[in-house]
Amino acid sequence: MTTQFHKYILAASFLIVFPAKAQEKSNYLDTIDPKEYGWQQEMNQNDQLDGSLQQDYVPLEKTINSETYILGPGDVIGINIISSESMSYSLRILPSGSILIPAVGSLSLHGKTLQNSIKRIKSYIKQNAFPNSKVFVSLENIKRFKVQISGAVHNPGFVEVNGVSRMLDAVEIAGGVQKYATSNLITINRGKDSHEYRPGEFLLTGNLKQNPVLREGDVIHVPFDKDFDKQNGRISDYNLSQVLVIGFVQVPGGFRYIPGYKVRDYIALRGGPKESGSLTGARVIRKDGTVVPRALNEPVFPGDIIEVPATFQYRLFGQTSATQIISAFLTIYLAYQASVR
Repeated sequence: MTTQFHKYILAASFLIVFPAKAQEKSNYLDTIDPKEYGWQQEMNQNDQLDGSLQQDYVPLEKTINSETYILGPGDVIGINIISSESMSYSLRILPSGSILIPAVGSLSLHGKTLQNSIKRIKSYIKQNAFPNSKVFVSLENIKRFKVQISGAVHNPGFVEVNGVSRMLDAVEIAGGVQKYATSNLITINRGKDSHEYRPGEFLLTGNLKQNPVLREGDVIHVPFDKDFDKQNGRISDYNLSQVLVIGFVQVPGGFRYIPGYKVRDYIALRGGPKESGSLTGARVIRKDGTVVPRALNEPVFPGDIIEVPATFQYRLFGQTSATQIISAFLTIYLAYQASVR
């Protein structure tokens, strides 16, 4: 009888374990198929979305102050000249900083205030072409330009802003500050001058002095906190190589490199582990082939592959639940009892 009972147990093991293992292997291989990641497609879709958000007219928080607004390349100036005939032009300031007025000439406006530029345009037209005319000048649209942002933001580099964008607008476009950023300090380098701002004061009290309007040539820096791993600053291909997260995570795929983030952070960015995934067993495969086991708290470098393996239970029984396993053994046991009576 003992031999017969052993045969029942062996048959149950084959029915439960081997099909489950085959299914587990199939699922696992599916998750590490690079064709399934689609991260490049996701990036392209995001790029298309960003492009579709560009508008001809920029919403303003208030009327532009002509005494403080500085003109530059991209600003559109409307000019209406009333003489023997009426002439209207919408003229964009050229990359050189000059504006070309038909039948009049070229006039440099770069770095001038809107108020001063209006006076200069009127005077220039009357002195050089239409002395007895009436000239009306207005700002029809505002410029777009790029500022550099570095440090503890998710997408450091150059971001596009406009003539009324503020410091925190640029930070938001750069993906926001990351978890290792200094909590309440942002620096703007403007020419030879450097200014420190406390964005927390703006967010709490609305103090606009702590969230200034940006200018062309500004360089924004969000410093890392004191706990940031300094070795990230020596990475030559900083932010260029993808970090790949594979295995039993919710959304396997590639993700941009974020300085300072550890393995657990990247797993969280991909939705966390599946119920069948072993978070503590996560390992890192460096681009030189080095494998770091149990790397949940290890730093991540560009080009790394993070692998979340299946749990021991999943490797043994696949997706079969504990209830199903117990039910199968009870069925076999009852069949055995029936056979020996």
